Amino acid sequence: MREMLDEKIGVLEKKIVEMSNMVINAVEESLKALRDSDYKIAHDVIDGDRYINELRWKIEAEAVSLIATQQPVVSDLREIVSILNIITELERIGDYAAGIGKIVLLYGSKAGYLKPIDTIFEMELSSVEMIKKSVLAFLSKDSVLAAEVIEKDNSIDLLKNKIYKEVLNKIADSKTVIHQGIWLLWVTHNLERIADRTTNICERAIYLSTGVMHDDY
Repeated sequence: MREMLDEKIGVLEKKIVEMSNMVINAVEESLKALRDSDYKIAHDVIDGDRYINELRWKIEAEAVSLIATQQPVVSDLREIVSILNIITELERIGDYAAGIGKIVLLYGSKAGYLKPIDTIFEMELSSVEMIKKSVLAFLSKDSVLAAEVIEKDNSIDLLKNKIYKEVLNKIADSKTVIHQGIWLLWVTHNLERIADRTTNICERAIYLSTGVMHDDY
């Protein structure tokens, strides 16, 4: 019974990795669509969100089945409950990526086009790195790495503030691009929320490692 439970939890962990890779790809592709004004990629990201959702529900069903059939002890329950929370966070990250894809379709490339500013892509790279490290921290039960990722959220906030200033300055210089400036601010908002979701994953990693839930980082 113990070996079977360990094996099934291991399967869930592998699916967490699969799901995290899917959402990372979605985030990267959504920003590529923005950079290149590529509507096909934007549509692919939007359409692909359903596969992320389907995997989330599949993992959840398997996790619930483990609780019902395998008689997990407290430490096992802690991990299974953490997995249920993490797939919710990953699914929401996928939603934010799809949201950026929808923004790309609205953004347009007509006269007065406001080129996306470089700082947005810097923010994307930092957010993706946080996703990768947050999942690694969870799987390795590394509370130190988790705390480092949470701390990195401060740099995301600084990038957000920098983008807001840059976009507002560009809007002030050219009123014809005000709607595109607003869309860039929405992209920035989604990236910030992605980083916030990774901090939630890290809080779960710390909980799994220490048995104590902290939300005061």
